[in-house]
Formats: sequence, structure tokens, C-alpha cells
Amino acid sequence: MEITESNVKRPLISLTSLIDVVFILLVFFMLASSFVNWNYIELGTIEQGSISTTSTEQSLIKVGFDKQYQLNNVTMPLTSIVSAVKDQVHKQSDHPIIVQPVDDLPLQQLVIVLDTLGEFASSNISLAKNEN
Repeated sequence: MEITESNVKRPLISLTSLIDVVFILLVFFMLASSFVNWNYIELGTIEQGSISTTSTEQSLIKVGFDKQYQLNNVTMPLTSIVSAVKDQVHKQSDHPIIVQPVDDLPLQQLVIVLDTLGEFASSNISLAKNEN
């Protein structure tokens, strides 16, 4: 009985293409993660009974439809509200700001107001539920 050695070579697995794919994925995720902006605004919640509409100790901003805004029950544009609240925050750094959206307000409109306020008063902002 003659045993012959087979000359058939087993193909080697080439890892070059696999390493290329892993490297491309690594570069992609490194670039994609650098574009993520992790800014946020810390919001508190407030009980409805603790809101005073006439108090100067707090700023109550009501956000309505079609860019209608009120600061302590006085209707004014958002730029005027921002400057008035900014003055209050500069006088008193822990000045509470309460944002009260109307029911079914589009989220983007509320985020615009919160983002504008968050530029100078990021830790004093609370979100209140509508009275109705």
C-alpha cells in the first residue's frame, strides 16, 4: 500500500481586504462622531400652583402659536423677552425662568425659545404645564 502525499495546497485566507474594511469603518465612525454636538439644556419642572404671574422674582414666558410670546402676561416679541430676561439674570444669577407652552405647540418652536434662553441662563430654566 502506497501512501501518496497530495500536492494540493490549501488556499490561505487573505486578511488584507478584511483589514481594509475595518480601517475604513474606523475612519468613518471617527469622522461621524466628531460632528455630533452634545449640547443640552437642563430643564426643571415646576408645579402649577407655584407659578406667580405678577411676581418680579421670576420670569414667566408663555409660548403660543404663530410666534406669540408673553413675558409675565405682557405680549412682546421674543427678542424683547430675551433682553429683559437677560437683564434679570445679570442682576440675579439664580433668577428663575419658567417657560410655559400652550397645548399642542410644535416642539421646534419650544426648542427655539429654550435654546435662545439657554445661551445665558442654562441652569435656571423650568418647564411648566399649561394651565388648561
